[in-house]
Amino acid sequence: MFLCFSMTVMIAARALEKSPGVDEALALLALDGAAEIGRVEVHKVSDPERQVLHAHVEERTYAFLTNLVVATHRRRQGVGTRLMLAAEDQARGWHLPSIVLSATPDTPAWRLYRNLGYSEIVPHKLSPKSTSRLLKKTLH
Repeated sequence: MFLCFSMTVMIAARALEKSPGVDEALALLALDGAAEIGRVEVHKVSDPERQVLHAHVEERTYAFLTNLVVATHRRRQGVGTRLMLAAEDQARGWHLPSIVLSATPDTPAWRLYRNLGYSEIVPHKLSPKSTSRLLKKTLH
């Protein structure tokens, strides 16, 4: 299934194996011709009690994003933004109120998320060994 097309980069979706508490999971792939130049995974969380992060998220159902990756030679060209916007569109298609993700401050990905309107919901480390923080965006 193709979700959007822009210049030479196409965004395609591929189903992923579900995990406990997740109704659906997709990998959104950024393709330049046949070459994969980026990806993000979006999960429809429907049973927060089965999720480690549920204590920090108010909603009973939400999208959780993981594994945003853009090929080094294609960074700073809008590929990450296109993937994130496609993930947001997918979450809206699932009629979810918000998207949650885990990120490390002071990284290019953190700046991308903040520029796209994601706000920190856990202003401290998720665990003593982790540097990650939770970010969330409410969808309209």
